[in-house]
Amino acid sequence: MRIIIESSWHKTVKNQPIFIFSILFCLMSVEVFAADLQFITHSSTHQTFVEKGKLRGKLHAGRRAFYVELIREMMAIMDVPQVIVNYPLARGIQYVQTKDNIAFFNVTRTAEREKSVKWVIQLLETESYFYELKDAPTGIKTLEDAKKVRAIGVVRGGVHESQLTAQGFNNLHALETYTQVLSMLIKGRTNLTASAGDFSTIQEKNLRLDTIQATNVKVFSSIGYLCFSNNVSDEVVKQWQQAFQQLNRSGKLQQITNDYLLPASANKTF
Repeated sequence: MRIIIESSWHKTVKNQPIFIFSILFCLMSVEVFAADLQFITHSSTHQTFVEKGKLRGKLHAGRRAFYVELIREMMAIMDVPQVIVNYPLARGIQYVQTKDNIAFFNVTRTAEREKSVKWVIQLLETESYFYELKDAPTGIKTLEDAKKVRAIGVVRGGVHESQLTAQGFNNLHALETYTQVLSMLIKGRTNLTASAGDFSTIQEKNLRLDTIQATNVKVFSSIGYLCFSNNVSDEVVKQWQQAFQQLNRSGKLQQITNDYLLPASANKTF
């Protein structure tokens, strides 16, 4: 393929050094652009730690740790600095939608967000259910039942808010953080919240998470994505997709899954 392209250029642009220089400059710009991506994630505080100034996932801590280590391995393949910054979810979404050269993970793909970013790879599929207080069960059996409760806590700008709104829910109570959402539920100020069951992002240690329980009502399934700002070239997107495919073929993806997503007990042999 490369020989054919070079041969074609030779025939087309012979004795046109300025044109050739322009093409080479563009190619070099793509390479620099790939290295200039600023990687950000969200809600990973309790599953990650900082080592020598770099964000790392804690062993067997869960999906947030898994996401960070997966992206780090892709960065190694791409030979770019392994720098990842942790931001609140709403800010991360705003940055990747409005600023150049941003790489953000994980974010759920929705119709509203579809054209606002470039979707690079699928990271992990999760299922969300409604959660309630053990001492104040709602008795809901369906999504329609959930529409009749007084208030459902959601994170402002999050996928649960957008998806439930699209399904006709008008009893949503939006808050800034997931910690606030669960605090309101535990205090009895809301009746339900939607969650994938990962409470590791909760920052308030005194929050009594043992007082809540999952219902049998599934809200939806969602897939977390790595996405880029729209100004990122398709060629750069393709390079990162190939890096992910390389991880999968080599068996490294499975190793990361075992080490960070699965609990330690899952890796024991008897």
